[in-house]
Amino acid sequence: GKRGLQAKIKGELVVNAQEDGVASLGSGASASFGETRDGSKRRIDYTSRDGKIDQHYFVDGREQPVDAAAQRWIAEIIPVVIRETALDAKQRVARLQARGGAAAVLDEIGRIESGYARGVYVKELAASAKLTPAEATRVLGLIDGIDSDYERRNALTALGSAQPLDAAQQKLVLAQAAKIGSDYERAEMLLGLLPKLAPDGDVRTAWLQAATGIRSDYEQRRTLSALLKADPIDDAGLVAVIDAAQSIHSDYERRELLVATAARAGDAERIAPAYAAATAGIGSDFERRQALQALIGAPKFGTRGSEAVLDTAAKIGSDFECREVLVALARVMPNDTALIERYRGVARRLSDHERGAAERALDRFAL
Repeated sequence: GKRGLQAKIKGELVVNAQEDGVASLGSGASASFGETRDGSKRRIDYTSRDGKIDQHYFVDGREQPVDAAAQRWIAEIIPVVIRETALDAKQRVARLQARGGAAAVLDEIGRIESGYARGVYVKELAASAKLTPAEATRVLGLIDGIDSDYERRNALTALGSAQPLDAAQQKLVLAQAAKIGSDYERAEMLLGLLPKLAPDGDVRTAWLQAATGIRSDYEQRRTLSALLKADPIDDAGLVAVIDAAQSIHSDYERRELLVATAARAGDAERIAPAYAAATAGIGSDFERRQALQALIGAPKFGTRGSEAVLDTAAKIGSDFECREVLVALARVMPNDTALIERYRGVARRLSDHERGAAERALDRFAL
């Protein structure tokens, strides 16, 4: 707004216990604190000379005596500068805790406007104290005031690493993750939380919603792929990931994710309709064929999967890629008259050479 703060510190500086002045400066050290407010500028300079501290006070560029008014201003400005620059944060957090416990530190964090400094204080508090559930929830609210995606992610990660968060608190974390605009920072936040994710359906849903909000196809795919590697994940969980894949625009990234889901499937029949729908959104015939072949190779692939594959294969423009899908399907699909007729219906639109190869693949049913 109409207020600006400046601080320059060279060498070692120690603030007094009351935090209203400088207690000591190292040899050759100096410090300068200034404020601009409503057009007026004030500054206090400290230098170390012969083991003593010299101080010089300026108002609008003119040196003034360090009188009672100057002392009041110094006592006001030094805590603000210390707070906003995170100067001596570790020691300050310890002093505040000794004085008033975690509540005193939380009160101080609430006064900090700088996202960087607020994050530093959160990390120091998380590392030095076992917070109650109420205190941890309050910290989450304070982190919500950090505007930097990087600092927000680091603060949330530090809190989650220091102590377990219950399902309700994890939902608060995920609500904040959804506000992170940086695709990389959001992905890192979600990946960091994943190993500690509470076994709660609402938490898992919130995690997926935050993941599908990632705009980068690569970051979204690597985030969702990590969920597939997390145990346990059942077929219903796979369907949720497959549905989320529809928000990935890159043919390659979507196919990569779908192939990974097929590799984790315990029953291809359960995931087939959702899988086929997600595959139908792939524009590249090559990538679509690879995705369908992964489903065909999944465990317990049967009639329902075959129907889903045929529906999607019929939309493949390349005769070669379509024939490749049909031949792979013919090797494993059930010997069902209606299914074979549907297969032949898809093959009829192919060129003579590709159709012949697809038809020959059905010879196993004649044996």
